[in-house]
Amino acid sequence: MANEESIEKSNDGDISYSKKKCRSVKAYLKEYCENSSIQGLNYVVADGISIFERLWWILILTLCIGGCVYMITEIYIKWVESPVLVSLATKDTPINEIPFPAVTVCPEAKLRETCFNYSKVLENIKAGKPVSPSEQEGFDYMSLLCKPDNHKITPEKPETFDSEFFQFLYGCQSMNLSMGYCKWMNKHMNCTDLFKPIMTDEGICYSFNSFDVKDIYTEKVPKNPFDEDKKVNTWDVDDGYPKEVNNSVMEYPRRAKLAGALNSLTAVFFTKKDDIVYNCRDFVYQGLKVSLHMASRIPRPSQVYFNVGLDKITSGIILPTLMSTSKSVKNTPPEVRNCFFSKERKLAYFKYYSQNNCNMECNANYTKTVCGCVAYYMPRDADTPICGPRKMACLERSLSALTVPETEIEIQATKVKSKCFCVPICVDLSYNVEISSGPFEKQDQLNTGKTLAELEGYQASAVQIYFKTPFFLPNQRNELYGPTDFISNFGGIMGLFTGFSLFSIAEMIYFASVRLIENKRKHGHWSGQKKE
Repeated sequence: MANEESIEKSNDGDISYSKKKCRSVKAYLKEYCENSSIQGLNYVVADGISIFERLWWILILTLCIGGCVYMITEIYIKWVESPVLVSLATKDTPINEIPFPAVTVCPEAKLRETCFNYSKVLENIKAGKPVSPSEQEGFDYMSLLCKPDNHKITPEKPETFDSEFFQFLYGCQSMNLSMGYCKWMNKHMNCTDLFKPIMTDEGICYSFNSFDVKDIYTEKVPKNPFDEDKKVNTWDVDDGYPKEVNNSVMEYPRRAKLAGALNSLTAVFFTKKDDIVYNCRDFVYQGLKVSLHMASRIPRPSQVYFNVGLDKITSGIILPTLMSTSKSVKNTPPEVRNCFFSKERKLAYFKYYSQNNCNMECNANYTKTVCGCVAYYMPRDADTPICGPRKMACLERSLSALTVPETEIEIQATKVKSKCFCVPICVDLSYNVEISSGPFEKQDQLNTGKTLAELEGYQASAVQIYFKTPFFLPNQRNELYGPTDFISNFGGIMGLFTGFSLFSIAEMIYFASVRLIENKRKHGHWSGQKKE
C-alpha cells in the first residue's frame, strides 16, 4: 500500500514538473514574440485580445509567410532554369580590339574551260556520244558541285573518291589571284599575299584573314595539296589580342584601326566569259559568293553569303556582334551556363570548339557511320573516303534534319548524334553586313592597273568591306543572381512580407543562447522565472 502511494506521488511530481516546464517554455516564447522585430508575432501573443482577433493575426501571419515562401521558391526556380543572363555591356568596344572579319570569296565559275569543258561533256553524254576516261572522271568529280539531275544519266557512278578529287579542283581552278587587284587599308597589295585557297562546301574558295588550316584542324585531318601554314596567330578567341605589342611578330589576324571606306579591304577579281557554266546549277547568280566569318572557323558559303555579280561592285558595311562572358560565369558548369569556351571542350577534328565546328564534326561522324564516307568539305581522317555520286542519296539523307531513321545503323547513329551537345561558344564574334551594289564601269577598271586589251573577254566583280562605326556595343553573359543579388532579393522579399532582417537573426541567437545563460546566472533558471 505504501509503495502504491509512493508511485502515485512520484507520478504527480512528474506531471507537475512537466506542466511547469511547459509553462516556462510558453512564457519564454511569449517574451520572444513580444520583443521580436518580426512583424505580427507580438499581436498573436498579446494579452487582453479576443479569440477572433488572435485568429485574425494568425491568419495574416500565415499568409505573409506563405507569400514569402512562394516568392522565394519562384526566384530559386528562375535561377535554376536560367542562371545566366545575356545583356548589353556597360560600355562600347573599339573595333581595333577585334579582328577584321575573315572574308571568303567563292567564284561561281568552278573550273577553267580550257582544263575541263563541263558543258561539252554534258552534251555529249546526253547525246549518247562516247567520252574519254579523263572526261568521264572529271564529269564524275563535278557531280559533287553541280545539280544531281545532270548526273542521273551516267550508268556507272563511283561510290567514293580519294584525294585526287582535290587535286583536280585545284588544278582546274578558274580564278587567277595574280590577275586580281587588291587594297588593304588604302594600300595596294598583291592578291596572292592576302587571299589563300581553302576548301569549303562551295569547292575551292579564297580566304582573307582566316587562320591557316593547320591552326583550325587537328593533325588527324589530312592536308590538301594547296594548304599553307605560314601565318603565326597573335589573336586568341577567348582572350583577344595580347596587351603588350611585340613588334618582332607580325600581327595576325589583321585588324582595322579605324572605320570607313578608306580603311577597307577592296578586291577586284576577273571571271573569264568562257569559264561561265550556266547548266551546272539552277538559279545561280554568276559572279562571286562572299562570306564573312570569324578567323578560326571554316566558312559555309553555300548557306551564309552575299552575291557580287559580274561587272558589279558591292560594298559590305560591317556591323560586328560580340558575345563575351564574365569571369563569374566561367566558374559555372557548361551544362548550366549552356556554352563552352574555345579550348574547354576537345573535338577530334578541330583545335577550337565552336557550335559550327561541333555540328560539322557530329554530322561527319554520323555520315561516316551511315554511308561509310563523308562529304568532300567535311573533316575526316586519312582512312575515310569522300562520298562519290553513288553515295549522294545517302549523303543527302544523312544531312537532312527531317530524316526519320529507318535502318538499324541509322537508329544507332542517331542515338550517338543526339549526344553531341553542340551548344554555343561562350565568346563569339560574328559580322552582320549591310549591302549596297552598283555597276562596275570601264573607267573604273583602268584603276586596277589592267588595260582594256588585257581585260578583253573578262568580266569583273569588285567587293569593298569596311566597318561602319569605330565603336560597337557588345553583349555579355552574366550571372542572373550573384551573391549580392541573392542577399538583396531574399532579404527584400522577407522584409516585405514579415519584416525579417539580419537584426531578427541576431535576436534569435540572443534568445537561444545569451539570454538563457544570463537568466540562469541572475535568476537560477533559464526561463528567467524564480524557482518555486
